[in-house]
Amino acid sequence: MKYDHISFINYNMNQLVLLVDLEILIPPNHLSTIVHEALEKLSDSLLFQTYKGGGRPAYHPKTLLKVIV
Repeated sequence: MKYDHISFINYNMNQLVLLVDLEILIPPNHLSTIVHEALEKLSDSLLFQTYKGGGRPAYHPKTLLKVIV
């Protein structure tokens, strides 16, 4: 069953979570930075194909993919 609306929990990589921005402590050539930049270039539509929608908002697929990678 396909729904006409897909919703995700807010996905904002620019939000300030802590008092200090920890991103400045990660070197630009660190593996986590490279993974982040590579996955941000992926098209959202590629990841949305498997989501039917409806129900509680899910975590954004890019967030979950970054955790796995």
